[in-house]
Amino acid sequence: MCDPSHVAKMIQVRNVRPGLHAELMRRARLRGKTLTAYIEDILEREAGREDPLEVFSRIKSRRPIPLDRPAAEDVREGREEREQGWDRSLSTPRP
Repeated sequence: MCDPSHVAKMIQVRNVRPGLHAELMRRARLRGKTLTAYIEDILEREAGREDPLEVFSRIKSRRPIPLDRPAAEDVREGREEREQGWDRSLSTPRP
Protein backbone atom coordinates (compact mmCIF):
# COMPACT_ATOMS: atom_id res chain seq x y z
CA MET A 1 0.00 0.00 0.00
CA CYS A 2 1.20 3.55 -0.74
CA ASP A 3 2.25 5.79 2.15
CA PRO A 4 0.16 8.99 1.81
CA SER A 5 2.95 11.11 3.30
CA HIS A 6 5.14 10.36 0.25
CA VAL A 7 2.54 11.28 -2.35
CA ALA A 8 3.17 14.60 -4.12
CA LYS A 9 0.87 17.40 -3.01
CA MET A 10 -0.69 20.08 -5.18
CA ILE A 11 -0.28 23.80 -4.55
CA GLN A 12 -2.35 26.30 -6.48
CA VAL A 13 -1.54 29.99 -6.59
CA ARG A 14 -4.42 32.26 -7.59
CA ASN A 15 -4.60 35.85 -8.76
CA VAL A 16 -1.00 36.09 -10.01
CA ARG A 17 -0.40 39.45 -11.69
CA PRO A 18 0.03 39.08 -15.47
CA GLY A 19 3.45 40.76 -15.34
CA LEU A 20 4.71 38.36 -12.69
CA HIS A 21 3.36 35.38 -14.59
CA ALA A 22 5.06 36.56 -17.78
CA GLU A 23 8.37 37.06 -15.98
CA LEU A 24 8.22 33.60 -14.37
CA MET A 25 7.40 32.08 -17.77
CA ARG A 26 10.31 33.95 -19.36
CA ARG A 27 12.75 32.73 -16.72
CA ALA A 28 11.46 29.16 -16.96
CA ARG A 29 11.88 29.19 -20.76
CA LEU A 30 15.37 30.64 -20.39
CA ARG A 31 16.29 27.58 -18.29
CA GLY A 32 14.50 25.14 -20.56
CA LYS A 33 11.97 24.26 -17.86
CA THR A 34 8.25 24.25 -17.47
CA LEU A 35 6.71 26.90 -15.26
CA THR A 36 5.88 24.20 -12.71
CA ALA A 37 9.46 22.86 -12.63
CA TYR A 38 10.87 26.38 -12.32
CA ILE A 39 8.54 27.28 -9.44
CA GLU A 40 9.32 23.95 -7.73
CA ASP A 41 13.03 24.88 -7.89
CA ILE A 42 12.28 28.28 -6.32
CA LEU A 43 10.24 26.65 -3.55
CA GLU A 44 12.92 23.99 -2.87
CA ARG A 45 15.61 26.67 -2.64
CA GLU A 46 13.51 28.82 -0.30
CA ALA A 47 12.51 25.88 1.91
CA GLY A 48 16.16 24.84 2.14
CA ARG A 49 17.17 28.15 3.69
CA GLU A 50 16.99 28.67 7.41
CA ASP A 51 14.12 30.90 8.41
CA PRO A 52 15.54 34.26 9.62
CA LEU A 53 13.07 34.42 12.52
CA GLU A 54 14.24 31.01 13.74
CA VAL A 55 17.90 32.03 13.42
CA PHE A 56 17.32 35.27 15.36
CA SER A 57 15.35 33.41 18.02
CA ARG A 58 18.16 30.87 18.41
CA ILE A 59 20.75 33.66 18.69
CA LYS A 60 18.62 35.52 21.24
CA SER A 61 18.30 32.38 23.39
CA ARG A 62 22.08 32.01 23.77
CA ARG A 63 24.06 33.45 26.62
CA PRO A 64 26.21 36.50 25.84
CA ILE A 65 29.94 35.93 25.41
CA PRO A 66 32.03 38.16 27.66
CA LEU A 67 34.61 40.18 25.71
CA ASP A 68 37.79 41.88 26.89
CA ARG A 69 36.82 45.05 25.04
CA PRO A 70 33.85 46.39 23.06
CA ALA A 71 33.25 44.55 19.78
CA ALA A 72 33.14 47.91 17.98
CA GLU A 73 36.87 48.29 18.66
CA ASP A 74 37.59 44.97 16.92
CA VAL A 75 35.46 46.01 13.95
CA ARG A 76 37.19 49.40 13.74
CA GLU A 77 40.63 47.79 13.98
CA GLY A 78 39.76 45.29 11.25
CA ARG A 79 38.55 48.05 8.94
CA GLU A 80 41.72 50.07 9.49
CA GLU A 81 43.89 47.02 8.72
CA ARG A 82 41.89 46.32 5.56
CA GLU A 83 42.18 49.94 4.40
CA GLN A 84 45.92 49.99 5.07
CA GLY A 85 46.28 46.83 3.00
CA TRP A 86 44.40 48.49 0.13
CA ASP A 87 46.57 51.59 0.41
CA ARG A 88 49.72 49.45 0.20
CA SER A 89 48.44 47.48 -2.79
CA LEU A 90 47.35 50.62 -4.66
CA SER A 91 50.42 52.71 -3.98
CA THR A 92 53.02 52.89 -6.73
CA PRO A 93 56.69 53.25 -5.99
CA ARG A 94 58.02 56.73 -6.74
CA PRO A 95 61.29 57.18 -8.60
